[in-house]
Amino acid sequence: MNTQLRSQDSNAYQQSHEMTIKLVQTQSNYLLTIPREQRARAQNIRPRHWDHQRCVWVYPRTPEMLKLLKNEFEKDIKGTSTTSKDSRKEDPQLQKHEQIITELNKELNNTQKELDALKNHSTTSSSTIDSLNKQILELSENNPRSKDVEYSVRTIVNKCAGEDSEFAKFLDELEINPYLPIEIQNRTQARLQHRLKTHDSEVTFFQLIRNAQKELNLEDDVVDCLHTIRKQRNHCAHVPEAVDRLPRIILVILAGALAWKHI
Repeated sequence: MNTQLRSQDSNAYQQSHEMTIKLVQTQSNYLLTIPREQRARAQNIRPRHWDHQRCVWVYPRTPEMLKLLKNEFEKDIKGTSTTSKDSRKEDPQLQKHEQIITELNKELNNTQKELDALKNHSTTSSSTIDSLNKQILELSENNPRSKDVEYSVRTIVNKCAGEDSEFAKFLDELEINPYLPIEIQNRTQARLQHRLKTHDSEVTFFQLIRNAQKELNLEDDVVDCLHTIRKQRNHCAHVPEAVDRLPRIILVILAGALAWKHI
């Protein structure tokens, strides 16, 4: 009778033992539930820490850790809720995402190849443009008609602004060259600062135009002329040898002639 009771107690303990050891995985950890008297087995596996709130041992979710846990507890656990992280490949939704990523990577590689080809073409085109610019400069310097262009521009300015206007007098002091838009913006900016009675060097030309539009009640076409000076100045400053630099310079001059009458 006693032998039978001991056998039943042993079976009950074994069943209780098997039921109380449980291994569950989360997104980033393995959670081990184990009887207190067997905690030394859990403590021997590192790295780990004890979660007092959930009463579980917490291990990082890695293939190496899963192997260690299975070696120690697999015989004691039935129906473990653990999978390798590689099992995500069996998820149809994740497989679809990975397929999309693969296709996007292919498109990215193709786009990069196209960009490389365009870059090579751009380098060749840039060399051609530089060569043409040099030829244009040589022709301009040796062609007396280039002086006629400058004279015509100054004549147009006088008609737009008036021969006795401040802008016409200011322009007479300067040569028409790639850096003229920079000088025109600097003078225009100083003129706006004087009219607005501000000398804050941190205020940009763009901000000055906005302030002048409000405080001086400038018309929209005058504001457009000021922004034309600003935009073309930036282009000429960054691309002084552009093929279309002369039309841009003339555009800035005419914009200045029209704007100065109102500022």
